[in-house]
Amino acid sequence: MSNQLFTALKKNWNVSDWSVPVLYLILPFMIMAPGVIWKSHHIFFILCTPLIVAWSIRNAWVRAFIVYAVGWQLFLSWKKFSDPSANPSDGIIEIIQLASGAVIYKYVSESKLSNSTFFSVIRISAILQIAVSIFQWFGLNPVIWVLSMFVKTRELMPGDFVGTIGNRNFLTAFLAVSIPMFFGWGVIKIDLSLPERGGRRGKQKHAPRQYLPINIFLIIIAVILFLSPSPACLAALIGMAIYINKGWKYFAIAAIGAVLFAAWYIVGTGAHLDEFKALPVQLSEFLRTGDVTVNPNQHDLGRFGMWLVALGKIFSSWHACLLGSGPAAFYGRKYPLHNEYVAIWFEFGLVGLALMVSYIVTTVKAAIHSHNRLLLTSFAIACLDMTGNSSFHIAPTAFLAIIVAALIERERLATIPNQIANR
Repeated sequence: MSNQLFTALKKNWNVSDWSVPVLYLILPFMIMAPGVIWKSHHIFFILCTPLIVAWSIRNAWVRAFIVYAVGWQLFLSWKKFSDPSANPSDGIIEIIQLASGAVIYKYVSESKLSNSTFFSVIRISAILQIAVSIFQWFGLNPVIWVLSMFVKTRELMPGDFVGTIGNRNFLTAFLAVSIPMFFGWGVIKIDLSLPERGGRRGKQKHAPRQYLPINIFLIIIAVILFLSPSPACLAALIGMAIYINKGWKYFAIAAIGAVLFAAWYIVGTGAHLDEFKALPVQLSEFLRTGDVTVNPNQHDLGRFGMWLVALGKIFSSWHACLLGSGPAAFYGRKYPLHNEYVAIWFEFGLVGLALMVSYIVTTVKAAIHSHNRLLLTSFAIACLDMTGNSSFHIAPTAFLAIIVAALIERERLATIPNQIANR
């Protein structure tokens, strides 16, 4: 029997195929935390899912990141033996979310559904959020109306565009990433041609007809983004330049336009102005103490302050900088960091950040190679939005970004042999 097993290993060695048998053999020996032994088995049983999915995904960067994250979670569980204060439970939740994202990524990247089908679903979802948001703008919130029939409900952002996502920043990010799916769809053409005039000797003069294309959905999304400014608005502006693809001149114009729009919004409305005013004091305190305690308002430190607090933790030791502090580590404030790159660096160190950036770079190259500007633009908007939003900490935007990334991966896999696709 053992000879048959070793013969099978020798002839058909493939990590993806053998991940389940190997994990099954390991599971009874995984004693990871003080307490009843079978509870440790339950924890490892949960961690088996992302490992199995990771080894079946044909993208080396995604696979490496998931395995690294699970390895971190195993370490946190073992750390409980020497440090009773350690609490790996928050990390387990994040690993489960990571596993869910990996399953979605694998499904879409191997799906037989066409791109146009996925684009249609994304458009439908965006249109539904737009419809709910329009009602909310006029003081009629169908979400609150339905929920209040069953439970006591309080509206935190009355009169704002929030859809069913709960926050205008989250909604604008969701719509911004969806924008490219509306390009060339739902266009209404208005005839601008002048009435035909009679020529000489009664002949009719036929001038070429001129039409003005209008995309009503893009106009509505643009209005929502304008009335609810957020980092997603700036990402969308730069994304438009990527889609137009007319060279660096248009890209520079879009970038300058994004900066001017942000300046107008901050100075003109006063929103987030306290954060900029507090930044010099926060920087000074950070350079002196490695921490930030100055609050520009009563609720939180603002984006700059939160990033500086996390950076203080990152640079507190070489291992925190290189390896991170672990999944769902607490950086010192209850609010998300509003920057996925800083969040990844804080939780998974330079190792995790390097894996993430490497994946983004190779995915952008794959999108460029496939000449699919819709997917490239959508992916670029998602990556830009992550510099100022917690995109992957919000399920709808995370789901959407994963679909877009997986569609690009599917096109990459279709152009290369299976044995190379794993690299």
